Amino acid sequence: MAVVWCCVLCGCLVFVLFRVRTPSLPPAPALHQAWLDEREPYLAKKEDVKSSSQAQAALQALSSYDRDSKAAKAQAVPFKKLGAHLNASKYESKHSQWVFPDSAAVNAREAELDSKWAAADAAYANKLAVLQDDLERETYREGIVLQGEQHVATATALKAWLDEKEPYLSKKEDVKTSRDAQSQLQVLSAYAGDAKLQKNQVPPFKALGASLLAAKYESKHSQWAFPDSAALQEREKQLDDKWTAIDAAYNNKLAVLSDDLKRESYREGVVLQAQQHVASHTNLKVSTNHTHTTVC
Repeated sequence: MAVVWCCVLCGCLVFVLFRVRTPSLPPAPALHQAWLDEREPYLAKKEDVKSSSQAQAALQALSSYDRDSKAAKAQAVPFKKLGAHLNASKYESKHSQWVFPDSAAVNAREAELDSKWAAADAAYANKLAVLQDDLERETYREGIVLQGEQHVATATALKAWLDEKEPYLSKKEDVKTSRDAQSQLQVLSAYAGDAKLQKNQVPPFKALGASLLAAKYESKHSQWAFPDSAALQEREKQLDDKWTAIDAAYNNKLAVLSDDLKRESYREGVVLQAQQHVASHTNLKVSTNHTHTTVC
């Protein structure tokens, strides 16, 4: 009988020692909870990205968060292992048995932490997608803005050239000889060659304008369209009107100078004929006088 009681007492001692050695699960890591709570507003915030450089800076900040997040998750591994150990903890002998009684609490604590991590990961994935979209949109927009500046620069240069030539084309030269007319026609021909070079810029200029008018960016996160369509169309219209006016002035100047050349060539021919007439008259007069003298 004494031996039996001794065995029972030994079993009880082992059971008690087992319970003592079985670690209890601490609350869900307070550090993780605080870390996640602190970053929740950051992950939920939508940055006001106005340039590709801002998008890149925001993506770098998010990359830092991702590194910190992975490090924090690595610290949770021992916590999960401890929970698994506790849930599996039980003591059994022929004299008694015991099972860890707080599995529900363990599972609840772990589920609470898992839920927070899942929410943080979902918010991170969404923020990453939005910032990548911001970068793509702003990179595209900045490229279009540069093209828009090119369109303005080309229009400004062409307008300056047209403004410079306008007084010349509207001026009426004082042509007094056919040589004057020919010289002025040569100057006008040089203008025409220069004008052709300038006009060669118009088709690519118009193509660029059409491309800008059609420019737009669209995704599930954001959209952007070229905002200066009205200004662009007015810029092209003003240039078209100037070219129309300048071409009309050129055609008129060409017609006037061509007429100057014909008139002066005709006039000079008539003047030459008049000189011939005077010379013939002088010759006839001299001849008549000579004959009269001889007869006498």
